[in-house]
Amino acid sequence: MAQASDHQIISEFTSFSVQLRRQYPAIASVTRFVTVTHDDRAWFEADQCEEGLVGYTVLAWGTDGRGISAPSRDSYMPLAFVEPLSP
Repeated sequence: MAQASDHQIISEFTSFSVQLRRQYPAIASVTRFVTVTHDDRAWFEADQCEEGLVGYTVLAWGTDGRGISAPSRDSYMPLAFVEPLSP
């Protein structure tokens, strides 16, 4: 049941993004961030991997400007969706 719900959310986000970008051509992309608690982080990362994002991990910016696995904290705001996926 959760999978069907996840796919519906993705489909609705894609439809919303397409309509928004048609109405406002200056918008190049639409993103959605979600709040993930520390307790849900492992589940969220595994869920993203199951959705096809192999090796997905919640990232933070390292001192060298590269993405690193986010250190432990109470909550995170990872990028959940971006549309379009390619330019």
